[in-house]
Amino acid sequence: MGNQIIANLSKGEDLFQLIAEYSSDMITVHDSAGRYLYVSPAGEKILQYSSEELVGEDSYQLIHPDDHEQSRKNHETLLNTGYVVSTYRIRRKDGEYIWFESSIQSLYGRAFGEKDNSEAADEPKLIVISRNITERKLVEKKLQEIEELFQIITEYSRDMITIHNAAGEYLFVSAAVKEILQYEDQELIGKCGYALIHQEDHKIVRQNHELMLMNGAGVSTYRIQRKDGKYVWFESTVRFLPGRDPADPQLIVMSRDITQRKIEEQKLQAVNEKLQHLSTKDGLTGIGNRRYFDERLIKEWKRAIRYSSDISLLMIDIDYFKPYNDTYGHQMGDESLKQVASAVQKTLKRPIDVVCRYGGEEFSVILPDTDETGAKHVAETIRQTIEKLKIPHAGSLINSFLTISIGTASVIPTKASDPATIIKAADEALYQAKQGGRNQVRSFKRKK
Repeated sequence: MGNQIIANLSKGEDLFQLIAEYSSDMITVHDSAGRYLYVSPAGEKILQYSSEELVGEDSYQLIHPDDHEQSRKNHETLLNTGYVVSTYRIRRKDGEYIWFESSIQSLYGRAFGEKDNSEAADEPKLIVISRNITERKLVEKKLQEIEELFQIITEYSRDMITIHNAAGEYLFVSAAVKEILQYEDQELIGKCGYALIHQEDHKIVRQNHELMLMNGAGVSTYRIQRKDGKYVWFESTVRFLPGRDPADPQLIVMSRDITQRKIEEQKLQAVNEKLQHLSTKDGLTGIGNRRYFDERLIKEWKRAIRYSSDISLLMIDIDYFKPYNDTYGHQMGDESLKQVASAVQKTLKRPIDVVCRYGGEEFSVILPDTDETGAKHVAETIRQTIEKLKIPHAGSLINSFLTISIGTASVIPTKASDPATIIKAADEALYQAKQGGRNQVRSFKRKK
């Protein structure tokens, strides 16, 4: 019957034959009840039935039961208007359902070659062009699922989810914005996000924005202002919104309020700084301890190498300190150590100069950017300052007051040199000062 219909086509039968035979869409012809009169080769391939198996059969038997009602309604619309587009599922021979989008046209009279006086001339024929849209439906379903999931996430997530254009303007804000920033969503839509960011954080956020535009993703930590004027800390993950035109990108931002975490981090940092401070301070005198001395000497040594500058070291020893303790007791001995440490520290005028308790009654002073002449001047000033304190010392063999001896060493270090050399040199100069009668300054001289 299908071949007879094709053969009976009058004008345009060759064109119809060409289209029907070679179209990748399924072309079928039905009577007014929906029975197949013709099935194109593409239809045979898509449905896995031969034309002979389908011609004369009711096409509704293949339509998914859930789609029957809508298909019947579309059929009635077709009979009234002559044209309809219908979307439905149809069963293949292997039992699997596929999605079709069909354009259906009602044709009367001589459309299929009937004579004018034929009773069949008043009976409409239906020509159906159907396209397999299963893949499209799967994509639509997936997108719908994603949209539903996104809706759930944005509605119930405690994180704030926002969408921005490339300029940073809000295009969408989730429900959490009201709880976190105290704004209604309509108060932010169209507003630039940078307007709420703390001024001090603008630079780092813009730098991260530029990196994100290059890399496609980024993370920023910054402060943002709530409606009440208070700033809260945000940690935001920023990504390009998929599926957008690269020329008109949109950014999706997941922002978490980390204010409490920042507070705890700041507390921890303060504690660590305090511990660090305590770990490098001498418990008795409050000046740097031996550990701090070692760290600073290495640091200043490297700096002197980098700039080819002088560095000097003073080693200071309280004269006859054991007899002082024996005479006045250890408590008074501790007080005298504190007095000496404080006096030495006050004598140093530059912030870069460092005084440390090297051990027992011995102190050290690191003098960056200081040559031998400058070191001797500082050392002599310190010696005189201690002498002027007039701390009684009945056990001294050279003075009735507490005095100190100082050894100095100066050098312009090189990469091949070692900080231990200047310590050894200053110690040797101190030994010479003590051997020479104490209460004096000696500078290290290399033996020729």
